[in-house]
Amino acid sequence: MKKLSIIFVLLTLVLTACSAPAEEPKEEITQITVLTSPDYPPYESIDATGKYVGFDIELMEAIAEIMGVEVVWKEQSFDGIIAGLQAGQGDMAISGMNVNEERKLSVDFSDIYKAGEALYTAVVLTEKGYTTIADLSGLKIGVQTGTVQESAMNALKDKYGFTVDSRASFLTIIEDIKLGRLDALVIDFENATQYSIANPELGTFKIEDADLDQDGGTAIALPKGSEWTEKVNAALAQLKEDGTLAELDAKWFNE
Repeated sequence: MKKLSIIFVLLTLVLTACSAPAEEPKEEITQITVLTSPDYPPYESIDATGKYVGFDIELMEAIAEIMGVEVVWKEQSFDGIIAGLQAGQGDMAISGMNVNEERKLSVDFSDIYKAGEALYTAVVLTEKGYTTIADLSGLKIGVQTGTVQESAMNALKDKYGFTVDSRASFLTIIEDIKLGRLDALVIDFENATQYSIANPELGTFKIEDADLDQDGGTAIALPKGSEWTEKVNAALAQLKEDGTLAELDAKWFNE
């Protein structure tokens, strides 16, 4: 009788296992949505044909190729990128974003792909003769909303006696400087240089103050706990190893 009971139990287990639904295979991911604010040459901008171009654009495409996925670009104002990632509007973002402790509270970052340089540079009309931050006393300074430059200038405005005007786009700030509505744009050195080259009437000078935070470098932002972070870092390591990252630096920054 015990033998029959054992056989019955075994048959029941076999039948139960056979009738259990097969586990659905995970759907292969072939695309990733990447947020960017394309008004930050040479990192990212839009050319005359409406195509995204720049250092970040080519770097992200190279990373995606290594990961075996296609990039779907999604334009986003810079000040909305972190909120967009938190809301699930993108898998990651690349937009010349500097790493700092405040941003680390909201998003994860990849490894640094471009080391920090001169983070605070003023773009001004050359004819005005401004050469130091002290010269900006009583003037109106333009910054892009959500940037480290916005935070820094707001922290220094009382010390130097200037006002800060935050805008969504660098392009409107540049135009207002040329029209005399604003006196300066504060941005990083590389982008300041690009704007001065494109607008011969503009010059630049480095803003120096002991209270300014140092540049933590530039990285890709991802939602907290993203499964893509490790894959992005592996791809970046490969691009550094094979020289692709250095080639992109040379192409877009003459380095």
